[in-house]
Amino acid sequence: RVDGAGALPSLGRWEPGRSATDYIELAGGTSPRGMAHRAVVSAPSGISRRVKRVLWVAKLEPPVPSGSTIVVPEKPEGTTIISSAISAMATTVQVSTTLLTMIVAIRALRQ
Repeated sequence: RVDGAGALPSLGRWEPGRSATDYIELAGGTSPRGMAHRAVVSAPSGISRRVKRVLWVAKLEPPVPSGSTIVVPEKPEGTTIISSAISAMATTVQVSTTLLTMIVAIRALRQ
């Protein structure tokens, strides 16, 4: 079953080897605000795992056992590509500043 921000939330027939993305596509893809790369696969056993994106390129997808529910989350209101890029840049600057501060502090301690 595909729920959430899928284009057509629906039930589908389980087939071995299919990924969460395959089932989302079979259900019509996502709505304009759907985020397939953050979908959550909830297995009948109660274990839930999220699809993860690695370096904006590859996806690590959890297995989808028979009877699973795939929930596609929706982008928060006001989220745009520009605001996401600005947020990513701000995080990069913060991490860089922290690393630079640590390097300067280590050099100062060595002298």
